[in-house]
Amino acid sequence: MKKEEIKELLKSISSPFVLEKDTEYYPAVQDKLSNLKTLLSVCGAEDKIIKAADSFRKTLLAILREYYKGNIAYAQMKMINQIKAICTEDLEAVCDINNCKVFDGDAEDIPFFRARLDADEDGFKAKDMGVIPFSLRTKCATERFSMPGLPCLYLGNTSYVCWLEMGKPADFRFNVSPVIIDRSQKIFDLTVSSGYIFEHNSKGEVIISGDITVGLVKRVMLTLCTLFRVKESNRHFKSEYVISQLVMLACQKKGLDGVAYISSKVSNSAIFGVCAINVALYAGYPNNTFRINCEKSDLEDHVEIGDSFNYAMYKQFTEVEPLLRSPLWIDRCKWIKNIEVYGQQYPYRETEFYDFDKFLFYKWEAKKKGKT
Repeated sequence: MKKEEIKELLKSISSPFVLEKDTEYYPAVQDKLSNLKTLLSVCGAEDKIIKAADSFRKTLLAILREYYKGNIAYAQMKMINQIKAICTEDLEAVCDINNCKVFDGDAEDIPFFRARLDADEDGFKAKDMGVIPFSLRTKCATERFSMPGLPCLYLGNTSYVCWLEMGKPADFRFNVSPVIIDRSQKIFDLTVSSGYIFEHNSKGEVIISGDITVGLVKRVMLTLCTLFRVKESNRHFKSEYVISQLVMLACQKKGLDGVAYISSKVSNSAIFGVCAINVALYAGYPNNTFRINCEKSDLEDHVEIGDSFNYAMYKQFTEVEPLLRSPLWIDRCKWIKNIEVYGQQYPYRETEFYDFDKFLFYKWEAKKKGKT
């Protein structure tokens, strides 16, 4: 296969993928997974990895077919077995939040953010930024990574990705809180894109990226299946949510605390994914004891949330720079840390979102020390 053809194959699996109709999802998944398997072959991956990728490709397609046919319990059991296998094959698949692939084992607490929309310049107190109480589970929406009726806490690793996920709201409606997740939480890591198994050498050729494992390739394949956007409106069922929701159910069955994944709102996850990581954490009953009117989740013992700050109000400050000296995790990150604006790449640290991230944590720390 010619070099340019190989590059086109790689480009074809550079997620996210945008479709017009729900019915396009299954054939698109077929196509992307087949292209990935072909790339592994032409780039010289080991036979055991190519065979494992082909087998997993067939399994994922079978899961989708059985789900469509109404054999949901069968599809779920197949996914549970696959997640168990991945966790055995790849010791990096389950980790604390700092050891997710994208965070590279950073020694400091990774800053996260949670956003809510409201045109109130006073923002929300920390207690109002937590997970939906069990007594209000009727408010739980169907999300990409969600479980029907079970409250989950959704976080982003930048205020920018929160803004993307909430539909790019106007500044005066955008309220953001700083969040820290403790390292006892065990996360299934789907922060992996095709960029973790393929790279370009000095000649511009596509090659295998280092010592890849069967488990890593399978996680990339799962990620590909979940990074679709479908434009079709007024849908009560979304095919692009099937795999991600089955993953959520399987990870809870395994006793994990949540899933980290790449936002589908960026144009290229391999290039712009570092600034667009989301985490979905399950809300559990304290002591795993069901109570019909339970208000508190066990997440409160593992997640610390600060008061929110309104983005439009933040932009009224004229002397913010002296407050922004402490580095963020993203300053230490070795990966590309760019975002896309009107088709152009810009370093995240040159954006106002970056300064807002630092400002939120500065204000939070100052309040905890009694300085504000």
